[in-house]
Amino acid sequence: MRLASDLTPLVGAQVMIAELDLSALSDSAGYFRIEDVPAGEHEVIVGFLSMVSQASPGVTVTIREDRTTEVELLLDIAVLPVPALVVEIEALVERGKMGGFERRRATTFGTFITRQEIERVQPRRLSQLFYMVPGVRVIRSPTDPANTILSTTRSGSVCEMDYYLDGIRQPLNTGFTIDLLPPEDIEGIEIYTGPSRSPAIFAYRGARCGVVAIWTRDPTRR
Repeated sequence: MRLASDLTPLVGAQVMIAELDLSALSDSAGYFRIEDVPAGEHEVIVGFLSMVSQASPGVTVTIREDRTTEVELLLDIAVLPVPALVVEIEALVERGKMGGFERRRATTFGTFITRQEIERVQPRRLSQLFYMVPGVRVIRSPTDPANTILSTTRSGSVCEMDYYLDGIRQPLNTGFTIDLLPPEDIEGIEIYTGPSRSPAIFAYRGARCGVVAIWTRDPTRR
């Protein structure tokens, strides 16, 4: 990924294959890598601040089976006129940690599991709530019932989702698993099946398989 004017590497550009919900950011050398792309023709779209392609909104790339396809993308700079704006700011007061949950539930395209839904289902394990969530696959270890993986179903391979517990990311190499959390201790769950669908609060560099955000109950409300 480079600027067309002087071939300077472009850092932090978002390269997307929209129909597959796949994306990647270019690194300090302008390189990017998108994995699990099926064979065929796909439109690649690039976005970076006010920089846009002057030739077309995207470029068609042919992916061949079992081969790595290298693509060189050049981006022109277009100066976009910005009209005068009048901004009115209204204070948003969120009530506790579930205030953000309810706001995102009303404004985003994730899947939300509420305390009422958990009480209706009464699962023995938290993973049982995910069997009917679109785009999510539940993988249980045959040797360790507590070791459960949540994976997106957009590709044939296992793409383990990232976990947040009360807003704190749980790295995948720490052994965190959702079935260690008792269902009766959970107030709500948010599920986003791809990085482009995840709100900024759950976004971080390198995320590609979606997010599960779990919110525990306030002890005073149990």
